[in-house]
Amino acid sequence: MSVKATTAEFYRPYKGVDYTWRRRILRWLLRTFVFTTVVKVEAEGVGQVPATGGTIFMVNHTAFIEPVAVAGVVDREDIVPMSKIENFKIPGISWLVAAWGAFSVRRGKVDRKALRYAAEVLEEGGSILMMPEGTRRPRLKRAYDGIAYMATKTGALIVPVGVDGADRFKWNIQRVRRTTLKMRFGRPFRFRSPENLDEDGRIPRKVLKQMTTEAMYQLALLLPERLRGFYSDLENMTTDYLVFDGPG
Repeated sequence: MSVKATTAEFYRPYKGVDYTWRRRILRWLLRTFVFTTVVKVEAEGVGQVPATGGTIFMVNHTAFIEPVAVAGVVDREDIVPMSKIENFKIPGISWLVAAWGAFSVRRGKVDRKALRYAAEVLEEGGSILMMPEGTRRPRLKRAYDGIAYMATKTGALIVPVGVDGADRFKWNIQRVRRTTLKMRFGRPFRFRSPENLDEDGRIPRKVLKQMTTEAMYQLALLLPERLRGFYSDLENMTTDYLVFDGPG
């Protein structure tokens, strides 16, 4: 099983392939074996996840297991993870990301091919799983503006997901110990359209950065203090550009 490489630097699922049953089987395997032997997942607030519609799951990232666990918990067959391009070249892991129908993203830079493909998924009513920091970190660092860009471009709903415990996963697995992951789903929101656009009709970079910051504070709220990092100062949190979905 493989993914389609549109260029040597970008991998995406095959067009026209229905990944529904593959994802159901993989989710069953995760819940039946991985969630009973390798990790114990304690999920809170998963009932807030919309069943349909363009949705971005915004997840903190300290270890490989977080996106895997979130994809295993969320009951949506259209969830498409972003995965660093290196994963598509590692035996075993490349099979897993290909079987699920993930797509690649290059870390540490603006990957326009990945952003365009993500926009396609969202505009078709699908969902994507994104790590706004761009790489693994022991605690939250200042995020890139990719999520704000994608959400404002497509009108997608954002669901913040805080995962605590993944930072101990590697240590535990080396000692054949099970890791407890505490997963909290926050209140979904969209970005409010700003009144002042630049001369090209685009959202000013300064506004995109504020949107990103406000979204990251919503993620920080779901994490213990030791993982909040750059967003530890919750007293400075604002919600000027956030429109929350459903009751508070």
